[in-house]
Amino acid sequence: MSTKLIQKILATGGTIQSGVYLQTSNQIISDQKEWADDDKSKHADFTSSKYWITTYDGIDPIGIDSDMALIKLVSILMTS
Repeated sequence: MSTKLIQKILATGGTIQSGVYLQTSNQIISDQKEWADDDKSKHADFTSSKYWITTYDGIDPIGIDSDMALIKLVSILMTS
C-alpha cells in the first residue's frame, strides 16, 4: 500500500485542510496523554492504524493505512 501522499502531508505539517489533520500513530498517542479525562478518545487504542485523521469538530479520530484510504476519507469529509 502506497503512503507517498501521507508522507508528503506529514512532511509539511500534517494539515489536510483547515481543521482536518493527519498524524502518525506515535504522534496521536503522545498527544492523547494530555487530553482531558472526559475526552471520549482519551483511552482509545491508536495502535490499530499507522496514521490518524483528526478534526476540530468532534468527529472521532479515523485510522488509515494507505493513500487510497486517505483519498476516500477526505472526499467524504469534503462532501459532508
